[in-house]
Amino acid sequence: MSGDSMTPTLVNGQFILMDPEPPSISEGDVVICKHPEQDLEMVKRVVIIEEGRFFVQGDNRERSSDSRQFGWLTREHIVGVVVSKLT
Repeated sequence: MSGDSMTPTLVNGQFILMDPEPPSISEGDVVICKHPEQDLEMVKRVVIIEEGRFFVQGDNRERSSDSRQFGWLTREHIVGVVVSKLT
């Protein structure tokens, strides 16, 4: 992982493990997702799920580009759910 948008939950350079086929995605889950407008994958927290769409934000909101800028994501944007972080 690179960047500061998920600090303090995850730190720049920290390795994470993800489930690419989670049985479900819930509010509060940390996910790896595709940016809807750029060729970029990001790590964000799901804060709202509504009508099959996901509103995601970084835990460090001052340093995060997230759904506040690019809007809601669909399931196709979710690459996987983070299941563990390695130190």
